[in-house]
Amino acid sequence: MGKFALIFVSVLILAGSHSVSQWQTYQTPVQSAFAEVCVVNPNIIWACGSSGSVVRTTNAGINWNVVNNGLPAFNYFHISAISDNTAWITGGAGDQVFRTTNGGLNWTEQFYIQPFFINKLHFFNANTGIFLRDPPGGNFDTCGFFITRNGGTNWVYSPNSPITTILIDNCMGVLDTNLVWFCDNDKLYKLTGGLNGVWQTLNNGLNYA
Repeated sequence: MGKFALIFVSVLILAGSHSVSQWQTYQTPVQSAFAEVCVVNPNIIWACGSSGSVVRTTNAGINWNVVNNGLPAFNYFHISAISDNTAWITGGAGDQVFRTTNGGLNWTEQFYIQPFFINKLHFFNANTGIFLRDPPGGNFDTCGFFITRNGGTNWVYSPNSPITTILIDNCMGVLDTNLVWFCDNDKLYKLTGGLNGVWQTLNNGLNYA
């Protein structure tokens, strides 16, 4: 069909009380590969990918709109959205953050430092967000966990962020501001007590090369 597909799981209710999970394919208006999808609610879904691709649906995937107006034709790796209007993406060499507050009609660059890679991005609300990054220039003292409390205008390195030797792409899991996990090779890191809380290092007992 000449359009790249997003695939989601939907539930098909059968006769009686039985149900099965079933995959459905949704066509989007772009031909680029997608890197990440963000589900705000059952109707509002965003996705980003290569060659400047950013798309959004507000009717559960029935229709998709390209919403990358003004964005450079970068590869975009991560997206976090809180509504049909407000979203953030990372792209370029993996080290830039852009934000829209009008559904992708306009995007503003918020963060850019070379050279490092943002591994994962997550916003809890319009003001508070976090990302994990690789070490710039091999400086492992500044890799790890960054926080914004003003919608991405300023990012602050968490003084309690664990010092790691490697960060793995897509390695963060978030419940809320009181519970964040991420992994570093053979270790898991768990944050409790708020974003400025104490990190617990958990070694799974395995030694990976």
